[in-house]
Amino acid sequence: MNEQIGKSIEELRAYNKSLERSPEYQRILPEVMWEVNTQFVKEIIAQEERWLSYKVEEEPIEDDDPIIVEFFKTLRADLKAQDELRKKRIEEAKELLPTDPARAAELLSKLGSCHTLWALQKRILKEKYGITWYTPAELNPDVKFD
Repeated sequence: MNEQIGKSIEELRAYNKSLERSPEYQRILPEVMWEVNTQFVKEIIAQEERWLSYKVEEEPIEDDDPIIVEFFKTLRADLKAQDELRKKRIEEAKELLPTDPARAAELLSKLGSCHTLWALQKRILKEKYGITWYTPAELNPDVKFD
């Protein structure tokens, strides 16, 4: 049973602050973050590779309006260029992952990634160490994090 149920946000913040300052938490944090970043990178790589498995249509664009035709040609070219950048980022992240998962995670992070990282951290702390930890989003419900 979670001993923090029914506590105010201020009490939960104090709990987290105390937890994060504890020697035990400080001792395990590097290992936890290694695992968080490793899992994050693996998840993002899997998502990106699924995206890359979809092919950009190569069939001719049939439209009487030359502006529409040019728009779709440009869109295709942009998608192909983005895919090349995506492939490069994936390869770089794969190279970094065994020795520097934090750098690999930074390379693949985008808007909203903090929520995924926090969820992983929360889960790992709970499952592996039995520690209840609250994310910044949980402790600051009126703040929008990206």
